Amino acid sequence: MKPLQNGHFILNVGDLREIDLAGNVVRDISFKQINQSLQTNGYSFSIIGFHHDILPLDNGHWIALCNVTRDFTNLPGYPGVTTVLGDALVDIDPTGNVVWAWSGFDHVDVNRHPLGLASFAGLGADWTHANAIVSSADGNLFLSMRNQSWIIKIDYENGTGTGNIPWRLGYEGDMNLVFGTSDNWFYAEHFPIVLSDNGSQTTFAIWDNGDNRVYLDGTICGTTIPCYSRATIWSVDQESKEAILEWQDLPGYYNFWGGSIGVLHYGDVEFDMTIPFERPRRE
Repeated sequence: MKPLQNGHFILNVGDLREIDLAGNVVRDISFKQINQSLQTNGYSFSIIGFHHDILPLDNGHWIALCNVTRDFTNLPGYPGVTTVLGDALVDIDPTGNVVWAWSGFDHVDVNRHPLGLASFAGLGADWTHANAIVSSADGNLFLSMRNQSWIIKIDYENGTGTGNIPWRLGYEGDMNLVFGTSDNWFYAEHFPIVLSDNGSQTTFAIWDNGDNRVYLDGTICGTTIPCYSRATIWSVDQESKEAILEWQDLPGYYNFWGGSIGVLHYGDVEFDMTIPFERPRRE
């Protein structure tokens, strides 16, 4: 549920629905309508539903995060046929027509699955599990892929882009982590927000859940080292491809999913977490 500039709200209730303050439906878009538009416009995939996030644009379009599946045979470590659950983005104009679309299967290696390929809600093997779409100042998109422990930039170009990925922020991505080692990256993240975006310099606040955190010697947390969660702020130079962890707070808990982060107008950082499990505080 998100507020719109016209004072209404947009909700994901199976359909994407705009309502006014009295609850009256102003606009309703179903995934079946989206699939009809994808087919009409020559796209090679269909969606099985909307999930997690919707990004309203200033031009009245909505960019929706969607589930999409594809079958693969004999993926390494997964013999036989595996139905893989991935992510797609669709740019929907005010008439309900899809004017731009993107599928993760066309741009991300399906053999990379650092959190495994466990079944999710009976829909398929959970591969990317994106959970947030954020606009960039240059007309492109940032997409948080929790199960990749990446925030990726997508060439959207205000609806004319190729969908290519200029960079991946996170462990085994394209950015050099300055002043840190692999365990300093965020893992299985939630709720990235852009605090500033000026030219090649971008600052993100990110809730770091910490699932499967990788240490320098290859140890993964949860085995011999406890996992931990934290609030983080990152500065990213998109041109030099360098990332710096500018700030962190470790509340002393580990929550393996959920959470959010925000910076208040006077500079304090607010965050919340779900299902906290107490662990020794890691200073």
